[in-house]
Amino acid sequence: MYYRRTTSPEDISSWEPQRTVPTNTAGTWGYTYPNPLQLSAEGNRIWLLWRGGNFNPTFSTSDDGLSWAPARTLISVPGQRPYVKVASNGVDTFHLAFTEGHPRSLVTSIYYARYRAGSFYHANGSLIEPASKLPFTPAQADKVYDAAAHGGVKAWIHDVAFDSAGRPIVVFATFPSNTDHRYHYARWTGTGWADHEFVRAGETMSGDPAEPNYSGGVTLDHANPSRVFLARQVGGIFEIQVYRTTDGGHTWVSRVVTASSGRGNYRPVRPRGQPGTDMDIVWMRGGYPSFTDYRTAIDVEALSRDAISPAAVALGTGQLQVLASEGTGGLIRKSYGTAGWTGWADDGRGPSGHRVGAPAAASSASGRLDVFAVDLVTGHLLQRAFEGGVWSAWTDRGAGPSGHAVTAPAAASWGPGRLDVVARDTVTGDLLHWSFDGSWHGPERAAPTAGGAFVPSTAAWGPNRLDVFAVTDRGTLAHTWWNGHWNGWQSLGVGPGGVAYKAPAAVASWGDRRLDVFAATSGGRTLAHRWFDGFGSAGWQGPETLAAGTGPDKLPLAGMAATSWAAGRLDVFSANARTHGLLHAWYAGHWNGPEHLDFAGAAAAVLADVSPQAAPIPVDPRVRDLGDD
Repeated sequence: MYYRRTTSPEDISSWEPQRTVPTNTAGTWGYTYPNPLQLSAEGNRIWLLWRGGNFNPTFSTSDDGLSWAPARTLISVPGQRPYVKVASNGVDTFHLAFTEGHPRSLVTSIYYARYRAGSFYHANGSLIEPASKLPFTPAQADKVYDAAAHGGVKAWIHDVAFDSAGRPIVVFATFPSNTDHRYHYARWTGTGWADHEFVRAGETMSGDPAEPNYSGGVTLDHANPSRVFLARQVGGIFEIQVYRTTDGGHTWVSRVVTASSGRGNYRPVRPRGQPGTDMDIVWMRGGYPSFTDYRTAIDVEALSRDAISPAAVALGTGQLQVLASEGTGGLIRKSYGTAGWTGWADDGRGPSGHRVGAPAAASSASGRLDVFAVDLVTGHLLQRAFEGGVWSAWTDRGAGPSGHAVTAPAAASWGPGRLDVVARDTVTGDLLHWSFDGSWHGPERAAPTAGGAFVPSTAAWGPNRLDVFAVTDRGTLAHTWWNGHWNGWQSLGVGPGGVAYKAPAAVASWGDRRLDVFAATSGGRTLAHRWFDGFGSAGWQGPETLAAGTGPDKLPLAGMAATSWAAGRLDVFSANARTHGLLHAWYAGHWNGPEHLDFAGAAAAVLADVSPQAAPIPVDPRVRDLGDD
């Protein structure tokens, strides 16, 4: 058993040398499942619980974190391996919930005991054993769930916590069959245990048929144990949900955290001591063939800024600006440069505090950002510029022809001092065009409607050239262009495999006669790519599906933006339709991503030690022969 301490309290930037726990119970099984806790009423004594050399729950204590009392067995079940969960108040008490073994080996029940002031007790306060006389057996503890009394339906412990009165709550799974797992919520009422089965969980999360009892997972919010976090199968995929009870488990309300996922989500927890609601839930996501062959990442529910309908522009090589609606009528912006990504900056609302719609962005000069949005009160096109770290005021560029409101602007620049803006007339559906070449012109009618409430996107690959793309109400990709005059809409068909596109599209250009167009298909869960690099219809390539857009989890995409800072470089941004987080995929010789840009600050890594483990921790080969754990 290895452990390290930080050099300074609550500071993970430097660490003391690696140490090992020097004691264990007799036997050949080594150490696993460590549970450290500290009791301030005992002079900050550290209690370390684990499964020991005899395969039974084991413990040692330390008063300084350096020397350890001889290991002792805590709960004795010879020949079996009880599973234990622990929760402590950090002062004088810790709670234990456990089984007498693995549910594959025994018809397992759920038990409870509590430690306080040198002894172990039942939930009602009656003595089980003084610590000096350990171990005790499961039969001496509270039986929270009796498998025999439930027709031999076995159970497995998942978590234990306690309420504001110190009364314990336990959550566990039962198995009426290997394909029918049920989650239970049991609480000590003061006079007895009240057990409530509250939701069906599906079947095992493990791809190994030898592991039929690996439930998706259910845990308690230790700050508020009336809340339960769980993973259950929905449509065959494990999804994360939050359940809450106000009457001790009789009735429940629930909230969906993940839905329609591409891969499974498992074992949610709430970090203990986590303040507020951001990063409220952490869980494991991915493929889980077995406990020795998992292919997972750790996800978190980050209640960060909403990013809706992003716009993106490259101000120079290695310099990006991304804008987005923040959901309440304002705009937010983040930048990428030599120091990486910044956090979100608030760019506010429109004139007189009016709400504005989705932004558009272009750059008409080095280091200059031109931003466009529609005033949602007046329906007028607005424009402002950011240069030298200073914003200009909003300028009202007016309504569409006949005073019609406009919507969905897109912008491009084909050279210094030149700006082109397109938008949709909300009354006629026409494509409208404004231009700036030292003075503003327009709006003019550039083309009739592409079909439905289309959202245009535009790019310029050279002087006097403007290309506009939109997804029609038929799910096809439409293209019109300016090359001295406006041309009619050209259909570029549907997405890969004949699947309809989902609005909007995004386009970028990295050089002469080069266009890259992106749009989502399959309800937003697949990113498709077409590109033009030549002449006429023969110049079009694709469509192809880009895994980098949605990743293996098939994230639902909403909104789309694309830009390029150099030949051979593309940056594509979209919003996660479920969480409103910002997603980024990029091409630099090959496709990368998606990366999540949800968080409020720049990414930072803390390298605590150049070599935290100089040599691999030795693993006994028998571990691979256990078959389960």
